[in-house]
Amino acid sequence: MKNKHFYSSILVILFLLFTACNKDESEVESEEKYDKTINKVKNFETEHKLNEAFHCLANYINDKSTPLHYLNKAKLELARLYQMQGDFIEGENLLIDVLNSNTDESLEPHIHNILGIIYKEQKQFDKSLEHYLIAKNKSEQDLHKAIIQNNIGVVYLEKGENDNAIKSLKPLINNEELMQFPFYHVKAIDNLGFALIDSLPNVADSLLQKSYNIRDSINDEYGKISSTIHISKLYALKSDTLSSIKYANEAYQIATVSNSPDDRIEALDLLIRFDNKKNWYPLLYKVNDSINTIRQNHKYQFAKIKYDNTKALEQVEKQKNQKYILAIILVFLFVTGYLTFKMYKLKAKREQLQAIYNTETQISKKVHDELANDIFQALSYVEIKDDSEEGFKNTLLDKLDNIYQKSRSISRENNTIDTSENYIDELDNLIAGFNTSTTNIITKGIKQINWNKLKKEKKIAVYRCIQELLVNMKKHSNASLVLISFENNLNEIKITYKDNGIGITDLKIKNGLSNMENRIENVSGKCIFESDNGFKALINIPF
Repeated sequence: MKNKHFYSSILVILFLLFTACNKDESEVESEEKYDKTINKVKNFETEHKLNEAFHCLANYINDKSTPLHYLNKAKLELARLYQMQGDFIEGENLLIDVLNSNTDESLEPHIHNILGIIYKEQKQFDKSLEHYLIAKNKSEQDLHKAIIQNNIGVVYLEKGENDNAIKSLKPLINNEELMQFPFYHVKAIDNLGFALIDSLPNVADSLLQKSYNIRDSINDEYGKISSTIHISKLYALKSDTLSSIKYANEAYQIATVSNSPDDRIEALDLLIRFDNKKNWYPLLYKVNDSINTIRQNHKYQFAKIKYDNTKALEQVEKQKNQKYILAIILVFLFVTGYLTFKMYKLKAKREQLQAIYNTETQISKKVHDELANDIFQALSYVEIKDDSEEGFKNTLLDKLDNIYQKSRSISRENNTIDTSENYIDELDNLIAGFNTSTTNIITKGIKQINWNKLKKEKKIAVYRCIQELLVNMKKHSNASLVLISFENNLNEIKITYKDNGIGITDLKIKNGLSNMENRIENVSGKCIFESDNGFKALINIPF
């Protein structure tokens, strides 16, 4: 018993380990698939192919095998793309959907951070600050907290609350976590420099130049747009128009190369204000029209991709449903066919057993009614009569011969049937055995039938049916003439039996006919019985 519990425990442990391994493998596969998708998206972004990036994410999200954790992470990336394209409503809806289904607390800072950006872009500064603060409080990494703190400072700058902006940004200048990542640290330096333009212009100049130089050293061309615009505004306040125009023009050139239309407009606004030597308005109108066209095209393309993905998903679901329904139909047909086959076999078996029972009953009845009585009479005769009497021996021999003939008849009726090439002789001998001085049996066409084409069980059925017909004729019909004809009829054998007897008047004969019907039906044949001026049977058995 102890061994049994020991091995059971081992099996349970192995099962748990196997399950855990499967889960680990599944998790690894899901992570690899997600990473591969995100890498594609990042590459598309680098190549400024946002539509392809969107399409890649949409396909990943529409895959129903994607685990919820990675599904929500992908939706975060998609919301960020919406935000970049200025489709703030779609981005907000997607993020709220993630919030409602999210079970991973580590994603919440990222969700609220993107919501903060979306609300800031829509000038909803209070809602933006609310979500940034939630993101900061939920974040467990100092780097993320510092990045979000910088975003909070930007919102205060947008609101015109420079004092609050300085309070938020100043601690970030010497933040050790942030200093390890120049790409993020320089943003805090640049934003603080811009916040100090009015109160401490010289400090602002030093910080802004520092941010410009750092971005130049790390090849952050896009980040240099912010630095050059801020420096241009600083020199405008110092009334250094030439320097302001110089940096505004540089900002415009970088924004044009970086395909950043909003930054181009901001740079053009500075050039229009301070560069009177050139008419910048036509270019401003052109850029504005271009921005509207681009954004409309992006929205249209995004909407088309969303529609195409939705339709594709619906088509996939439709195909899945069709396959599911087809599978159910096939299973139903298979089960129905199997059950029908089993029922047919069961019915055939039952009929076979019934036929065996009927045969045994018939043999038993014949032995009882015919042989037993004759044997009893012979025994009584021997007991009563004196064997010395004249004629005793001949009479006894007659009785014994009668018993022998009846035994032989019963044996012949139930013997094994030779269904080989000798079958036709077997059938001839059967019929000849009933041909007597008082009953003439005529056969026709028996040798024209290709009996080799007929299966064994069908040969047996033909033999037993003819035997049953002849036995009934001998016992009940008092016929003096019998005709049995055989002929080929298309793909079946047609057997016709006729006699000039009294027809069907006895219930016992009807029971025999019922046995014949069962035999014929069991081999897919048909039979018809008629009783008018004698008895007639029509039997059709397919090859």
